Amino acid sequence: MEAIYENPEKPRPHLVSILVENRPGVLARVAALFSARGYNIEGLTAAHAEGPQRSRITCITMGDSQTMERIVKQLRNLVDVIGVSHGPLESSRILGREMLLVRLAGQGQMRELLEVARKFKARVISRSPGWILIEATGPGPRLASFLKALEPYGVEEVARSGPVVMPGHRRKATPNPKLARQAKAFREQASQRGLSKKQSERSE
Repeated sequence: MEAIYENPEKPRPHLVSILVENRPGVLARVAALFSARGYNIEGLTAAHAEGPQRSRITCITMGDSQTMERIVKQLRNLVDVIGVSHGPLESSRILGREMLLVRLAGQGQMRELLEVARKFKARVISRSPGWILIEATGPGPRLASFLKALEPYGVEEVARSGPVVMPGHRRKATPNPKLARQAKAFREQASQRGLSKKQSERSE
């Protein structure tokens, strides 16, 4: 009898949004976790979020559902990680945008070039007799399609911002259990110190 095997799930791009305490070395620890376990980072951004004390790190990585669950579990165990959101790149669970800047030769076929830009809701932000600079924003796959459409027009330079993402619905970030335990222990110690101080004052 022939054995029947289920087709394994194919890896696909996922967005991972990590809310962290803004402290030295946090980004390095996150990147090191990916590197040490062989997870490739295909896109990475980091910036302040919800005040100067917190930052949001956003990654694009390849993996199947099980791989992503492992990554998220390991990230949540890192010190200074407050919460992690994730989802497939094309999923409505995570809304992501990137910015793209493209410099083109800008010679000939200008009308057709501007029509392509209009189709992708891009805009010209600078222009000279020898070149034209176009800006576009949107999901990564759409920007990749835009770049492909621009190839016949003499692409000279390309710069991409990397992803900026948010969950597709309102929800609280899943707390880091280690961070929660540390905060609870700190509160208990502070309470105990306050109680000891009051008892000392009464005995004097």
